[in-house]
Amino acid sequence: MHRQIAGKLTGPVTKWIVLVGAIVLVGIMAPLNGKLIDVQNNEASSWLPQSAESTKVVEQLTGTVDPNDIPTLLVYHRDSGLTTADLAAMDEDAKEIEQIKGVTAQGAFSPNEAKALIASGAKVPPLLSDDDKVAFVAFTFNFGKNGWQDIPDAADKVRELSKIDGVDVHLAGFGGQASDASEAFEGIDTNLIFITLLVVIVILLFTYRSPVLWVLPIISAGFSYMISGGVVYLLAKYADLTVNGQSQSILGILVIGAGTDYALLLIARYREELRRHEDRHEAMAFALHRAAPAILASAATVVIGMLCLVFADLNSTAGLGPVLAVGVGVTFLIMVT
Repeated sequence: MHRQIAGKLTGPVTKWIVLVGAIVLVGIMAPLNGKLIDVQNNEASSWLPQSAESTKVVEQLTGTVDPNDIPTLLVYHRDSGLTTADLAAMDEDAKEIEQIKGVTAQGAFSPNEAKALIASGAKVPPLLSDDDKVAFVAFTFNFGKNGWQDIPDAADKVRELSKIDGVDVHLAGFGGQASDASEAFEGIDTNLIFITLLVVIVILLFTYRSPVLWVLPIISAGFSYMISGGVVYLLAKYADLTVNGQSQSILGILVIGAGTDYALLLIARYREELRRHEDRHEAMAFALHRAAPAILASAATVVIGMLCLVFADLNSTAGLGPVLAVGVGVTFLIMVT
């Protein structure tokens, strides 16, 4: 970084202007960062190659089949065979399931209903095994684009109302899979960030041996994460960037890790310059002037490497590159200012 630019950024007055500007930017971007989950695309097609046959099938069916439909099965099993009372209880379960928000207007079909339809000549599956040990209630969830967030609550309601003494009941089909996956990944980005922060704080305490100095890199990393998340949200909403739960989780970890690394380089140089200059602003100006090129080279290398992922065949990986590149770029700007 040019000596005069570094001097202006670290001046007695301009340093506060830069800080206020960063706080204002965080205030604008933080709400957008909180909405990042709203623009996530966790559908199967977002994880598959664009050239995959399954992806092409989804695209062809989009005009005739709602891509947000989630076919779901409620599986009942009794070792000794399901009784007439069990089948009647399934009829009642089907009626209650139809009242759950998110279940489509087609309703829920029980084995008795399927049997009646078959008797009338309709070609539908019987929903009851030949040995009467296993039966299904079939229905479809549709929460629009919010399926990933909304299906766990609806699945819990289905599990709660479908209890029959002596009968094993399991939620299956795409609905059961989506519910289990959503619950497994619920809060994973927050947990990963907190764990990463804890590890980084411990490292900084050992490195700086100061109860206060570690706070500055952590705050700067927090600023970087909020701003980069807001930028990614805008790109996902208006530039068709693919963002999923995986990329959002990795973004937070990368920003904290890269930001801490850049802070270590800059603060180490600043400590050296304090031995040569009595004025702390002058020391920081020289530190920034000498450390910024190395930090820029490091950040640019990572950004270019991440952007290479754009050429990946997997949609999820191709979208991951720009997301992480934005995170590293924003982190560099925050750490050197």
